[in-house]
Amino acid sequence: MSALSHYGLAVDLGTTTIEVLFDNLDTGEVVRYTILNPQYKYGKDIVSRIRSAENGRLLEMQKAVVDALNELTAYLVADKRIAKIPRMTVCGNSVMTHILAGVDPSGMARAPYMPKFTDLRFLRGKEIGLKDVEEVVLLPAVSAFVGSDAVAGYAAATNEKSEGATLLVDLGTNGEMIVDNGAGEIFCTSVAAGPTFEGGGIECGRGASDGAIKNIVYHKGELRFETIGSQIKGLSGSALVDAVAILLRLRILDRDGRLSGYAKAPFQDQLRGDRFYLTENVYLSQKDIRSFQTSKSAVYSGIVALIEKAGLDMIDIRRVDIAGALGHNLDLANAIATGLFPRQFGRCISLQGNASARGALACLRSEKFIETCLLISKKAKTVELATDPFFQKEFIANMDFFAAK
Repeated sequence: MSALSHYGLAVDLGTTTIEVLFDNLDTGEVVRYTILNPQYKYGKDIVSRIRSAENGRLLEMQKAVVDALNELTAYLVADKRIAKIPRMTVCGNSVMTHILAGVDPSGMARAPYMPKFTDLRFLRGKEIGLKDVEEVVLLPAVSAFVGSDAVAGYAAATNEKSEGATLLVDLGTNGEMIVDNGAGEIFCTSVAAGPTFEGGGIECGRGASDGAIKNIVYHKGELRFETIGSQIKGLSGSALVDAVAILLRLRILDRDGRLSGYAKAPFQDQLRGDRFYLTENVYLSQKDIRSFQTSKSAVYSGIVALIEKAGLDMIDIRRVDIAGALGHNLDLANAIATGLFPRQFGRCISLQGNASARGALACLRSEKFIETCLLISKKAKTVELATDPFFQKEFIANMDFFAAK
């Protein structure tokens, strides 16, 4: 970027939400904006988006996200009184970056799951319809389901690397994982976590936006809520984890994931059929719990399988970074209690927030950081778990709440 370029944008293009960081390169001031990905109407997950592309809606989906970015950049250009935004660095899963570039993602729908590109790409903003952005940098990915978001996030989270093996778990609609075995080898994989951890597919689910419950605490016989804004409208992913952990602790939820049908005082009136009412209008249903079980089993089993494929034991992991949708407000003790993460991680786990956006921001500020991402993307070995017998066995075994004992 030229010395005359005083502003830039870093974008984490998520399946459900888009996080945009507006960076004043003179002062270092960063302003964060979060918007819903308008492609949601074409499908909640990446498989649905691929199907929409195959059905001739690729350019519609591209236009939807470009229009959303144009609306934001038009505001920024007017507010900051600047002519253009010189550069935008973008990370995201490989399907999202393909759609943004107007490139057919259908090769990632079936074996051998081949993306059209994983390399670092430079585009003119006008090539894809961005009106106020001169240059778009699509950051490098590893494979179809380990995207540039995981690479940028891993680079950001491990910038001050500890000794020994490290693991990044980036939880969004996909659960992307990267492990460094401490001997110079990097392994990565992805599991289909679904939109559960971003509030999707949950009857009273809500993204981390106004009205969402961020966290729930059980204290002296009552539930206490921490919310975004003043009104409670739904459950975020982190609050979902809290709710499940609390219901397990109170034995309202059985080990196999069934609502028991019985709740002790003072909660006896809050359990109504297949729903537990957290407030008068916000509840957790049996269907929600099943969705959570599927998602948490995919994540836990993916972690176990990746560590095994990297030739490691759980005890070898010295540092675990949690990023993505749950990387801000997650109660780690509750996450471990529900079986989302192995208990062995209790000694070395930390929350990284949106590491992907931070990585994209670092790439905006430093060509050297882009080179770091390129090195990771070329070095990482992809572990395919979709048809792996070990992963399938773990997935079935980890569906219940075994860790809640």
